[in-house]
Amino acid sequence: MTTMQIRRELKKRIDHLPERQLHSAADYLIYLDEASDPIAQATLERIRKGEQEVARGQVTSVANLKRKY
Repeated sequence: MTTMQIRRELKKRIDHLPERQLHSAADYLIYLDEASDPIAQATLERIRKGEQEVARGQVTSVANLKRKY
């Protein structure tokens, strides 16, 4: 399939999605578009790293931050 054929097929599928799924599709396309941007990639990587730190319990309370700064 050529790039143009893929684009046409995607547009057809989007036109047939129910309204409740359009929001999810839009969010996913935005994510894909931003993920190709180097700045967005770096931001997403920092978010993932932060989520992993939180999951490991490597966090600082707001009270401790206030005392430090």
